[in-house]
Amino acid sequence: MSEHDDSISWSRKLQRIPAEPGIYLMRDRQGEVLYIGKAANLRTRLRSYFGRSGDERWFVALLDSLLGEIETIVVANEKEALLLENTLIKKHRPRFNVKLRDDKAFLLLRLDLAQPFPRLELVRRIADDQARYFGPFPSARTARELARLVSRYFRLCTCSPGAMARRSRPCLRHAMGQCSGACAGLIDREAYARELQAALLFLEGRKSELIVLLQQRMQEAATGLRFEDAARLRDQIRAVERAVQRQHMVLAHQGDQDFHALARAGDTVAFCTLFLRRGLVSGQQRTMLGGMQFPDEEVLSQYINLFYDAGAEVPPLVVVPLPLEDLAAKEEWLGELRGAKVRVVQPRRSDQQRLLETAARNAALALEPALQDAGRQQEAARRLAERLGLPAPPRRIECVDISAFHGAQAVGSLAAFTDGRPDKARYRRYRIRTVQGADDFAMMRELLTRRLQRGLRDGDLPDLLLVDGGKGQLGVAEQVAAQLGIGGLALAGLAKSRAAGLRADGSEALEHGDERVFLPGRSEAVPLPPHTPERHLLERLRDEAHRFAVTYHRGRRGKSTLRSALDGIPGVGPARRKQLLQRFGSVQAVRAASPEELSRLPGIGPALAERILRALGRQV
Repeated sequence: MSEHDDSISWSRKLQRIPAEPGIYLMRDRQGEVLYIGKAANLRTRLRSYFGRSGDERWFVALLDSLLGEIETIVVANEKEALLLENTLIKKHRPRFNVKLRDDKAFLLLRLDLAQPFPRLELVRRIADDQARYFGPFPSARTARELARLVSRYFRLCTCSPGAMARRSRPCLRHAMGQCSGACAGLIDREAYARELQAALLFLEGRKSELIVLLQQRMQEAATGLRFEDAARLRDQIRAVERAVQRQHMVLAHQGDQDFHALARAGDTVAFCTLFLRRGLVSGQQRTMLGGMQFPDEEVLSQYINLFYDAGAEVPPLVVVPLPLEDLAAKEEWLGELRGAKVRVVQPRRSDQQRLLETAARNAALALEPALQDAGRQQEAARRLAERLGLPAPPRRIECVDISAFHGAQAVGSLAAFTDGRPDKARYRRYRIRTVQGADDFAMMRELLTRRLQRGLRDGDLPDLLLVDGGKGQLGVAEQVAAQLGIGGLALAGLAKSRAAGLRADGSEALEHGDERVFLPGRSEAVPLPPHTPERHLLERLRDEAHRFAVTYHRGRRGKSTLRSALDGIPGVGPARRKQLLQRFGSVQAVRAASPEELSRLPGIGPALAERILRALGRQV
């Protein structure tokens, strides 16, 4: 393959790279990491390596002969990308990164709780001790500002143990109210521990708990007439509310953890595992499994077995998004592999939840190529045709949906998939014009009539037309097709089954179950088993039609709500209504205006101004 052909090949592969912030690892054909970089937009950054102008750095010219694979990890923002890039460079030592970067670590904040009066200090390494570490921070200024905030508002000591032993008088910071004076014996260990407790809540990002604690202490101080203490606690509360946002890619404590997340497309499941080592995200692993027609909990349990049985390092804590039925047995087995106790838990804190969400986002991105794979979509269409008795696998499927609120501002939508992929050029929105009140069947009839009339005129009908609903909606579709003289059009209705059950009081209840497809001429619905490609194809299309309809309906309702209060006022037409809203900004502001203010607008005299205010509920 020529260099030109190779560039074209990589350009096509880069179409699947997410346009999100993250880091990328360039590997050679043996899997060794050549280079690690970060980007605010991964797709744009990586395209620059293969564009016509290219990247001018010396090693880029070698990529054609060396590059075998590009791995990406998506994160929430550029700061997280910077932190993760730094961590992975130190771990992999890529050949093209070594001379381009120094090895200086980012700043961390350290609290040694074993000391009598723990102090907050800035460090660049996590030592193998029992201290608490917070960070790292990509900006030294951010770390030092946070340290100053904690010292100022929670009055922690900054003196080293040696300096504290030599002091007999408190330092200048104590005189400024920014130190508790522990070095001079002005605070006992119990009172210092109370300050330390609040500082830890602040550093851990537990803002709500901290505010409640400080408010209780402020109330106690005010009740005891200790007004200076109450004022200081008030300042602490304000400082918490202006707290520096903590970084998501780092937990507030040491410890090794694995975060397993999954994303599904029919019977294809993508997994992403994020590795947290010594409080830092050190990498990820993505895995794809096909033929998984089982519930997510069972698939996740099987994956964990395969993952650790293959020799992966077992950490003391494994975080999963779903409860596992075999939890006790899983923990016992993993404990045997590790030689120590292992816990498998769902996220218990916000920082764990954020990392699990990051893993889930990367799993979903890994799944996108599978969703776009032509072979998989052809197989889903073939299985759908077989299950529904269609003469051939449908290439283009359309789905229609209605959205209304008590019959008001009713709209319809049409979403289309071609070869299993959203065909946005064929999406349509419909404003229901002829139906008054909440009559779903009449609304569906209007929408289908307009769609099929246009299809007849343009010779543009789908291979399968899907309506969101059961027998009633399907019956409407059959009637419209018959009235227009359309024969041979494949029709279907998609709805969830409703199984009868009993409530606690003995009355009958209906519960939603599996998806069912209703077909013309058949009294019984065709069930669609879960986690199958054909069901996933129809669900994706139906959900897309519903999303498109609801988005349009919300926009219509929002515009209507904005204007309704000014509609119907004699003398206020569309132009004057627009004039009022542009001048005052909202209906509420118009209502609050005085008659004189309204009268200053061109064309609005005193009489009309009073009429407007009375219509809006003002007494004038």
